Amino acid sequence: MLLSDQILVSTEELLALIKGANSAGIACAGFRNTVGPPALFGQAFYPALLSLDTENGAKQILTHPENRVWVEPMESAGWDIDSRQDLEKLADVASYIFGN
Repeated sequence: MLLSDQILVSTEELLALIKGANSAGIACAGFRNTVGPPALFGQAFYPALLSLDTENGAKQILTHPENRVWVEPMESAGWDIDSRQDLEKLADVASYIFGN
C-alpha cells in the first residue's frame, strides 16, 4: 500500500521496504513515533486486509503483537497532502530538498 499523496517517498526507500517484507512477511514505514504506509503485506495477510472496514484500517495489523513486522525508518512517509495548507508546506519542503 502506497498512498498517492506521499510524494517524498523515494525509490530507494521502497526497495528497502520490499527487502524487509521478504524477510518478515510485513513491512511498513516508521515515522514520527508511529508506523504506517507505505506498507507491504504477504499473501498470508490478505484475508485480514479484506476484512477491514473504513473504521479499522491496516494499522491494527501492523501493530498486532503476534505479527512480525519489519519497520523501515522513513521520515518522508510522514509528509502527505491532506489539505491546501499541506500542499503549501510541502512545496516549501520540496524546494529545500530538491532545490527547486
